Amino acid sequence: MPIMSTYLAWWLAGGGIGILAGLVVLRHRGVLTMRAPLVYLAAAFGCLYGAKLQYRLRFFPIVDAISISPTELLAPGLHIPLGLVCGLLAAMLACLILRVPALQMADALAMSGAVMMPIGRVGCILVGCCLGTVCPAWLAPMCVRGDAGGLLHRHAAVPLLGGSFPPAPPVHALPVYF
Repeated sequence: MPIMSTYLAWWLAGGGIGILAGLVVLRHRGVLTMRAPLVYLAAAFGCLYGAKLQYRLRFFPIVDAISISPTELLAPGLHIPLGLVCGLLAAMLACLILRVPALQMADALAMSGAVMMPIGRVGCILVGCCLGTVCPAWLAPMCVRGDAGGLLHRHAAVPLLGGSFPPAPPVHALPVYF
């Protein structure tokens, strides 16, 4: 399985399991309706858009970063923090339009995010895309060996550089911390 597919598979699995957990919360509170999955659909698109937007804001001016084609949403380069914010905003807007109890839905979305994050971070660990800065020498035994750009960047550079890389220094395993 290609590296990006592995990464996306873990995040999509985490999102799916998180949605199921959120629906259980709504059912337990007696507010699960047929409109709740539509709110989750809005949240999912908002999350993807926000995650891609945060990535694009690093490289493009604001006007260019905002215009994201639908085919680009699942392309490499996603950052989850703005994705979570945009997902929540999209879900709350959908709650207003569909007349779904917003506070109950926000609780379910919080549960969904709490379930999604650790599962998705397994994909980050496997791919090596979210590694932190170099560890100090005294902390090195508790850190991981990785490359500064993550395995996604290294994998793309292999044909250009002939596949030989210097030994990587130990770095913080940020997905484990998260």
